[in-house]
Amino acid sequence: MMGGIGAGVLAGALMLSVLMLNSISHRHVWWMMPNVLGSTFYGARALRSGAGAVTMSGVALHLLISGLIGGLFAGVSLRILKTRRLYLFALFVTMLWYFLAYQYIWARVNPLIPLYATEPATGFSHVIFALTMGKSLAVITVWSRNSGGAPTLM
Repeated sequence: MMGGIGAGVLAGALMLSVLMLNSISHRHVWWMMPNVLGSTFYGARALRSGAGAVTMSGVALHLLISGLIGGLFAGVSLRILKTRRLYLFALFVTMLWYFLAYQYIWARVNPLIPLYATEPATGFSHVIFALTMGKSLAVITVWSRNSGGAPTLM
């Protein structure tokens, strides 16, 4: 489970990096997406803020959610031993989360997130999340198997 949380946080950090690079490529400030996530706590004034507490709260929220998804994914995918199946399952879980989050959760909790999230980059960042999480968990599973233990995720 702890390995899954770590994999989720790592995947979430890469996902957030993709979203920040997308902001820069569209001539926006790099902290745009973290501030949009931070608007969950600070409201619309977060969109006018610079990099600061709003940005940090957005990053923290994103990494918290990513870690939770990684931990849940690790618990569910514990018995998947083939790497290809793990990647496919990670992609399925991530795309399911993407759909549910944007259609139901964020639309009710913070409608600014679906409004400001650019579609191609958001979908691509979720694919990066899935591949990173799948690879991280595959490495953890192989490492634990080779160290003599059962295939656990730490």
